[in-house]
Amino acid sequence: MKLNDTEPEGPFLAIDGPYCPWIHLADNYARGSWRLEQRILPYYLLVVSYDGSEEVVIGKKRWVIAKNEGYLIQPGVLVDSIGSAKGSRPCWVHFDVSYNPRRIEQRDIYPFDSSLEGRAHLLQPSSHAVWGIELPLKIPKALQAMFARRLDPLVNLWRGQEPHDQFQANSELASLLAIWVRNQTLESNLSPGSKPHLAPETRIRRAEDIAHTRLSHGFSVDEFAAAAGLHRAQFTRVYQKLRSKSPGQALGDMRLSEAERLLGNTNLSVLEIARLVGYPSTTVFGRFFASRHGVSPSKWRQR
Repeated sequence: MKLNDTEPEGPFLAIDGPYCPWIHLADNYARGSWRLEQRILPYYLLVVSYDGSEEVVIGKKRWVIAKNEGYLIQPGVLVDSIGSAKGSRPCWVHFDVSYNPRRIEQRDIYPFDSSLEGRAHLLQPSSHAVWGIELPLKIPKALQAMFARRLDPLVNLWRGQEPHDQFQANSELASLLAIWVRNQTLESNLSPGSKPHLAPETRIRRAEDIAHTRLSHGFSVDEFAAAAGLHRAQFTRVYQKLRSKSPGQALGDMRLSEAERLLGNTNLSVLEIARLVGYPSTTVFGRFFASRHGVSPSKWRQR
């Protein structure tokens, strides 16, 4: 049962409206056998199931969520049950995507009611209303590793309760959603029963555009492949054929090229530049930089 089927006309809310991903509750503790019955939420629920599997039942349909897989419950959907017979560690995030001046109320409302009575004014728009695309319940296979890798740190960051931590966690959530929406849009550009018809070059260029904007976040090859809407093995084959290098080599080149630009045109420290291009330390950054230039970043800058 879905209560928010009316979709607005015009551009996506994510592009032309009060778009503001905002987490109001999140956690990631382990549980023994557990089950939640009959509830409907006015906001989104994103979950990755660590250390065990889960089951989601909506209407007559049942989904099994294996270990390290994830799912998204959309607002206004009546969920018959969610749970794990043998226990799991669900890493979960309750969040809004559309700004609501009364959104702080979400943190004080009991979330397990089977109706939206008293909460209808907090109901978030559907994924189709926001992004112009219907997001499936299960996170696609091409994105599972990325979500499993990034959701746990995101929740830990948000639970720090410092304003800048929560700001960064919301930003990380917005990035995950953007990659999923891009992936889903690529996969939906086909007629029923057909294969994706987007040219490989188009997919690669779009993935490279995303990669350039995400270097500081430790953008991985899995995320690179997801941005192209391809599985990692397929993406690696296509990328190698079109660019004559591996995706990993390409990301390394992007990082070092951006580092060169920052070293030559800014007064940022070597440590700041290392972080901005996705290296965990100046030691790692220096090693890769020297392998390309034969000197350290500091000496290269002096020249």
